[in-house]
Amino acid sequence: REGFTRAEAKELAAVFRSFDADGSEEIESIELLGMLRCLGYSTGLETVHELVKAVDVNNSGGLDLGEFLKLMRAHCEIEMQVGREVFNGRTGGSDELLAEHLPSALQDFG
Repeated sequence: REGFTRAEAKELAAVFRSFDADGSEEIESIELLGMLRCLGYSTGLETVHELVKAVDVNNSGGLDLGEFLKLMRAHCEIEMQVGREVFNGRTGGSDELLAEHLPSALQDFG
């Protein structure tokens, strides 16, 4: 489950199946691109190819469900790191984010 709860893994599996247009139980790069765009991420096909290469352990050129979960876990970790960097940049090293810094911190998240 790559560190996801059962409910999260089930939800991600449903998303995976809904974008597996050809029913191959594997998401090709073009299907992944559509999925990421639908989820609100603006990315290009070249980036998607790089993402697939990073987690495609069986070298099929696409992602099975397990590889997709690895990709989503890596994505979550990256987002958490970005969040920590934004928070730390706005707090000056303290454990508190002042209300006046909240709008600019949220803008940094996009």
